[in-house]
Amino acid sequence: MGWVVFGQVGLAAGYILAIKLISVVLDVEEFGRVALGWTLINLVQLTLFTPLAQGLMRYWSISVQQRTLRAFQEVSGKWMIRLVFASILTALVLMAVAIALHRERWAAVIGLSLFSGALGGCVNGDMFVMNANRNRKAAAWFNVFSACLRPGVGFVLAVGFWKTAEAVLLGYGLVSLLMASASRCFLRGRIFKSVGKPEPKPEPQSEHQVLSNRILHFSWPFLPLGIFSWIQQSADRWALQATLGAEAVGRFAVVSQMAFYPMVFLAGILQLFFMPIAYSKAEEHSGPGEGAFRVIIWLVGAFLLLAFLVVGFLGLFQEELVVLISRSAYAGYHAYLPGMGIAWGLYYLGVVLSGFGLVAETSRIYLPAGLVSAIVAAVGCFLGASAFGPQGVVAALWLSGGLYAAWNGWTAYRIACGIRKAHPSGFP
Repeated sequence: MGWVVFGQVGLAAGYILAIKLISVVLDVEEFGRVALGWTLINLVQLTLFTPLAQGLMRYWSISVQQRTLRAFQEVSGKWMIRLVFASILTALVLMAVAIALHRERWAAVIGLSLFSGALGGCVNGDMFVMNANRNRKAAAWFNVFSACLRPGVGFVLAVGFWKTAEAVLLGYGLVSLLMASASRCFLRGRIFKSVGKPEPKPEPQSEHQVLSNRILHFSWPFLPLGIFSWIQQSADRWALQATLGAEAVGRFAVVSQMAFYPMVFLAGILQLFFMPIAYSKAEEHSGPGEGAFRVIIWLVGAFLLLAFLVVGFLGLFQEELVVLISRSAYAGYHAYLPGMGIAWGLYYLGVVLSGFGLVAETSRIYLPAGLVSAIVAAVGCFLGASAFGPQGVVAALWLSGGLYAAWNGWTAYRIACGIRKAHPSGFP
């Protein structure tokens, strides 16, 4: 648990460092452009690489038990490469569209962001495997270095060359390239060679295809969930960009990120610790039961308690925190900080509640909740921003986050009741 905490603390420190360094060196409008670039980085990672990473984490222990690590290594590497090339191709198409629309500066932001997002997604996928193997020390260090080096190098490039969003995002891309190379070398040199005994015979190609199909079968429902999650997380900034411009995005992004990252931190650290245990419990009993669901209940309870404390802290020191993390030029929207804390707390409550479906391997059941919540967030943020400005955006995220949490809570109850009826011996 100590290394999980260390890695997530380092990740949170990197997020704070990014806001502080970038907001100091760039003016508010350029920071707003960087914030929109961050949403594109998240787009690649949430919609492409996180689904694959979930599948890799799920089937790592199975591959160890079945002694098919060679197949796992080749399948994971091939899919990482395919997703990187898909991201680059998408970037080239979008850059061409931006240039055709005479938005050359946005073309550079799009290209650098998607490139950085793809390589960062490779690092995240490798860290999922490290955590599945209980190699939390290595995963923690990769988390810390990646989170802190990216804004650090971006800051250096902005100070030394151009005080623009492009310089910052170039720094993100260079560090992501370095970290992706390092994480893949670590997996090949340390984990794949050290876990289990050598396979007794070469694995047939059919074994690779079977494993690839199983991973993809488990992973694909996370693709639409990733799209819905991205809309939820990014609608506020794009709505403000469309209605009020990049300067408003810059000011609001500081508040939104300050409220968002603590909830990501809490959900991430709790899931990294509890979910592998829940998966192991489900594997031991050939399916989810009392042990696996009890672990998820502890996960949800811990998140609720800690999220309540975070929102209270944001409410008590809202203006001081905004000035401390950024600078006085961004303090105009400090009153929205606790409201955004509640909005993101509600949404990530829904995320941790989805653990019930993950251990039951029924992740598709969350697609309707994600779709409706994303639609409410997108439509609500654009309408709210047009009518009421930032306050309307906060209200829209309250509505969508609360809907997502309530829907997933009801789904968790249905899953638990259904398993109880089907396997009464697995419950007291």
